[in-house]
Amino acid sequence: MAPDPKTVARTHSVSFLVKAAFLSALAAALGLGALRWILDRPLGPEYGEAHHAIRSLLPLVGPAVVFCGVSVLLVGAVSLLILGVLASHKVAGPLFRLQRVAGFVERGILPGPIHLRATDQGTALAEALNVFVDRWKAVLRAETDRMERVEEAWDRWSHARDPKDREKALEELRRLAG
Repeated sequence: MAPDPKTVARTHSVSFLVKAAFLSALAAALGLGALRWILDRPLGPEYGEAHHAIRSLLPLVGPAVVFCGVSVLLVGAVSLLILGVLASHKVAGPLFRLQRVAGFVERGILPGPIHLRATDQGTALAEALNVFVDRWKAVLRAETDRMERVEEAWDRWSHARDPKDREKALEELRRLAG
């Protein structure tokens, strides 16, 4: 198996996660500081009304930011749920069908072949189970044919009047039984 790329290996380390969290917090603090510095500067008299409007909007920004953050988290959670269902569907559906066929085989019922989509997980197991069931069907057909020939030979032996015919039917019975 090929080694993971550097980015994948780095994301699994705790120090990388701590650095990423620290840098994100630092960037947020710098952004808020710059915003505060820009908004706290004294403006000329012509910008007084705009400055007052911006200051009056600041209390409304907090709930809007919280609403946007919760919305993003909600959309992300729903997306993750949908991806989880789709990913588990590729495993759970075929697994259910394989278990059902294995249950049939356990009860002595030899079902038809299992057909899985090419993208489903477990296609190799399904093919192996199909080969197993096909072999047992062939064995069952061969034994059924042999038993029919044994019954025919038994009928010939039991209804034969001539000793030669009886001996011939008995030899065939011995050959089929052995």
